[in-house]
This record gives sequence, C-alpha cells and structure tokens, in this order.
Amino acid sequence: MKSKALKRQLLAAVAMVLVAAVALGSSTYAWFVQSSKVTANGMNVQATAEGGIEISNSEKTTWGTSAATTNSKAVLYPTSTSDLTKWYHAQADKSVAHNAKAGTYTTLTLDGTGTDTTSSRQYYQVNEFTIRATAGTTATDLKIDKVTASGQADTTALDKSLRVAIKIGDANPVFFSPASGDTSYSVWSGTGDTPTVAVTSNDGQSQVDPSVASVDSTGVLVKVYVYYEGEDTQHKSENVTAGTTIDNMTVQIDFSATVS
Repeated sequence: MKSKALKRQLLAAVAMVLVAAVALGSSTYAWFVQSSKVTANGMNVQATAEGGIEISNSEKTTWGTSAATTNSKAVLYPTSTSDLTKWYHAQADKSVAHNAKAGTYTTLTLDGTGTDTTSSRQYYQVNEFTIRATAGTTATDLKIDKVTASGQADTTALDKSLRVAIKIGDANPVFFSPASGDTSYSVWSGTGDTPTVAVTSNDGQSQVDPSVASVDSTGVLVKVYVYYEGEDTQHKSENVTAGTTIDNMTVQIDFSATVS
C-alpha cells in the first residue's frame, strides 16, 4: 500500500532530575529566602527521534535517532520569569508562605548557564538540542505533545514548583508544570512590590503548538530550561523538612511533527 504523503513522527526528550532539599540548621526553606536552594544532581537529558526527523545535542557532530546531554551537579536557587529573558528573585515574607517581603524583589544578571554574574549562584539549567528533517523531507506542525514528571520518592509538595520551559527557534517559550504545580500565577514586572505579569504554565498533558515554522535539513534549535518557580504556592518552608529529598524525578518531553 502506498504510504501517505504526510505522517506523524514522534520525538521524545527525557530529563532525569535528581533533587535534594539541603538542610541549613535553623534557616528557613521558603523559596524567597536568600539561603534557599535546591540541589540538582547531574541532570541528564536524552532525546530520541524516528523516521523523517533527526536530532543532535549542542555539539551537532552526530545526528541520528537519539542524542543526550549531561549537566554537572548544581545548586539551583528559586527564581521567576515570564519570558526566559528577565529573571527575578526576592526574600520570603515568612517561612510558611511563598509571598515576597516588600522591597526585596531584585533583577538577576545571569549568564547563559543561569549563573548570577555577581553572586555565582545558579538559577536554572539549560539543555540544547537541534531538530532537523532528514534529506529530502520537510517537517511542519512541530508540536510539544506532553511533558510529564514522575519518580518522586518523598511526600513533599516542593517538586510542584519544578518548571520546564521550552523554546524552539524564535518562537515564544512555552512553560510547563509537569509535577502538577500552579498553571496560572504572576511574576514581578520590575517595579513595585507586587507580581503583576501573568504567566500561563501548561499542565503538560495537553498538546501545545509553539508556532514554529517548518523545519528543514538545516534544523531548529531547541532549548530546554529547568528551574524552580518561586511564585508557585507550594514552594515554601512548610513543604520541606530537614533530610527530606526528592529522588529520581523524571521529566519526559514528547514532540511530534508532520513530515513530508
């Protein structure tokens, strides 16, 4: 039987995130507190592709059905963003809440790895892939099908503040709350003491079209940001106890495209 001119291809990216909440004596764990941090141990991202789509990591030396990146152990401090360009931090009003204390919001100056150029604190990790169509084909309707998180070992709600932000080419970034965190919240605008910039974070179970133009054999850059959203209502001290850890959390990202 003659195959159809258009066929859907599945692209899966898997992020292994090992997260540990670090005890600091009597210090609070509320996300805004300057001493608050989350340790991500060796976050690995692996991606696979089938059929008319090929994928490579940032090196772009090997193309095929799979690619992987590995990040070194990092301490991630909670942050907020609405566009992956401007990143913010603040201090908590009290340890049992995620709300910020008046006058404590600050704009972060981060390099390409999410590290503050002044304090050397890291606020996000980013992985880069390139998706391209194989020779003689064109991929259209590139979509993010699903973003899921699993593998939580402890009964803490801290993982709900995990965010996965995906930016494909020049398209606007798409935010996901794969551990069932807040899907609607506001972040700081850069002035005043109240977060007023609305952010929609998808639940990860519904297909999202990031409005990407067709992908040819040259390829399109895909950046996957992993961070902890301070404005999520579950990122507060009462959800973390000394010694509590979140082990072996897996984030899986499924893409699809129509290839002709």
